[in-house]
Amino acid sequence: MKKEAMPSQQQTQQPGQNSHYLAVSGLLFGAVCWGIIWYPYRLMADMGVSGMASSFYTYGITVLLASLYFAKHWRGLFKQPFSIVYLALVAGWTNLAYVLAVIDGEVMRVMLLFYLSPLWTLILAHFYLKEKTPKSGYLAIAISLLGAFIMLYDPALSPWPLPRNQAEWLALSSGIGFSLTNVLTRQARGLSLQAKSFAVWLGVLLVSLLFIPFSAAAWPSPYFFSNSQWLVMGLIAILLLLPGSYLPLMLLQAYRLKCIPFHFLARL
Repeated sequence: MKKEAMPSQQQTQQPGQNSHYLAVSGLLFGAVCWGIIWYPYRLMADMGVSGMASSFYTYGITVLLASLYFAKHWRGLFKQPFSIVYLALVAGWTNLAYVLAVIDGEVMRVMLLFYLSPLWTLILAHFYLKEKTPKSGYLAIAISLLGAFIMLYDPALSPWPLPRNQAEWLALSSGIGFSLTNVLTRQARGLSLQAKSFAVWLGVLLVSLLFIPFSAAAWPSPYFFSNSQWLVMGLIAILLLLPGSYLPLMLLQAYRLKCIPFHFLARL
């Protein structure tokens, strides 16, 4: 009677290695998308559309396209745990604050403050997820703080390296929100990938609606936009739908399988 051949060590390690490479590549791709998406929003601002309005309409298009693509998942829409509300609100503020910051602020400083998110991710993962922070994690925290100090410190304005205006405070809050969104996504194990994606997109719509009364700019109706403006918003929606939101959430699912520790996400 023949014995079954045992799988080799290389065969057993390959799925984990593939998930590792997929996660790293996807996170880098998602970071690139976050780094370039500010430009079309600035184009919309130059056309006379506020960041709040352009966020509402672009995420509205995203939700519409996603609803068509994920139509079969709507059956369990009202069976989600309450934690999805927290995820939606945090992610909604994160995305809206980022758009408002890059429209009104100096892009380099806004990006710097937003990309302090590794610092907040490491801290939140340590205290909220009870993940042990390695030495390389503490090194990442030190480098983040040093870089922020060098770029933000101006003795002529303030003895403290703090944000200078509303746009920069929005960028800082967006970076913190981005880290909290990652941690909540990791912690919400009972939510499906589709539910997490929709929570992000719907969250931006909800937060935009909540802040409409505080907006000084007039709210444009759908008839206000020209064909070129609808085209720009459609391109933004596709960017949000594919790599900007859905892919990073998919990759965070890989972390649930412990392919790579969460602190590795922060250093990326």
